[in-house]
Amino acid sequence: MDQDFDALILEAERRAERLIALLRIGTAVALFAVYRFVVADAKVPDHLDLTSQLVLARLTMLSYALLGLVALALTVRSRHRRWHAYAFVTADALFVAVSLFLALDNYAVDGRYIAVLPSLWLVPLVLSFNALRLSWRVEAYAGLAMMVGLVLVALVPGRGRDGVIPASLYTNFGEPPNIMRLAMLALAVLVLTAAVVRTRSLLRMALDQSRRRALLTSYMPRQIARLIEETDNAELRAGRVVTVVVMFVDLRDFTARAETMPPERVSAFLTDYRRLLREAVDEAGGLIDKFVGDGAMVVFAQRKAEPASLARSAIDCSREIVRRVAVWSDSLVAAGRRPVRVGIGVHIGESFVGAVGDEERLEFTVVGDVVNTASRLEETAKHAGVDIVASRAVLDAAGIKDRAFVPLPDVAVRGRQASVPACAYSTR
Repeated sequence: MDQDFDALILEAERRAERLIALLRIGTAVALFAVYRFVVADAKVPDHLDLTSQLVLARLTMLSYALLGLVALALTVRSRHRRWHAYAFVTADALFVAVSLFLALDNYAVDGRYIAVLPSLWLVPLVLSFNALRLSWRVEAYAGLAMMVGLVLVALVPGRGRDGVIPASLYTNFGEPPNIMRLAMLALAVLVLTAAVVRTRSLLRMALDQSRRRALLTSYMPRQIARLIEETDNAELRAGRVVTVVVMFVDLRDFTARAETMPPERVSAFLTDYRRLLREAVDEAGGLIDKFVGDGAMVVFAQRKAEPASLARSAIDCSREIVRRVAVWSDSLVAAGRRPVRVGIGVHIGESFVGAVGDEERLEFTVVGDVVNTASRLEETAKHAGVDIVASRAVLDAAGIKDRAFVPLPDVAVRGRQASVPACAYSTR
């Protein structure tokens, strides 16, 4: 799990570096567009010469775009390394610090006035970039590097006099207000770090749930796996009584066939057979409750489906299984092997749907008379030598009056007083 998660995070970090590199370039282009259409054409009082400031602004934007291009070139999978994040975080912090220093020097003021410089507003933007990396360590390091750079710049003595800034604003740029600004920046870093930690935790949780679901669906139908994952034990145990259609499928003469086959051939044969059943059942909207050797119990029990819809789906599915097995059998015969047939029993009725078992092991299943009856109908199909035996109840529910279903003598079910009217269907 940890190795898979680390590999996933490493790929996410590489893609994050690529996105951040593109964002750097995009930021530089966007700022240049604003500069070109707003700042460069703005009217400036005659007594002010802003030529050097404008040159510095253009160089700043160009340099940041170049930094983005270098970072983009290193995001190729073969070149990417995890330590690149720290290198570019350091580069971002140095870039902001140098930009602020050059601006202060250009204005001939000391470091206490960095709050009035446009370059300072790169700080929250750059820190936001780091949240994309999904690493709280990188985010924390970025915050620390940025604050160290700002403190060092703030300590730079000015070459001019304080008159550049109106005296009435002097108190807003002393040590107390600047310390407050630094404290708010530190809090912003903490919030972004917490966001990264939470996002990483959610990602790990999502990956863990996906792995558990994949593991569950390896041993049971995905519908049941999803229900078990989303429902607590008490609710599963309580279950519910609903109308279901139950189908039992049995592969005829499998024991005799298996006697003459090596174990690996038996395994491959059963795999093909079970794949055929699963595909047919999935397409019909049912689920395979369990496989038992060469047999399977199939359930149609969708929550919002009407009994008529369930019954039609089950009958259609049983016919489709017979058709697919016939095609499979023809391919086996063509390869010089023995043909195959299946027998199917289908019945409809009310059943308990939920989990049964003790505290150590719970089994999600369908329990009730409908299950026993469907199993008995499958046995009847075997004795009658037909493909499908469906109860009259399920045929009536489905609205099927097909003459292909021939009435049989009522089927007696062990432990059940009343016999079951049924019909047989066969392709032979």
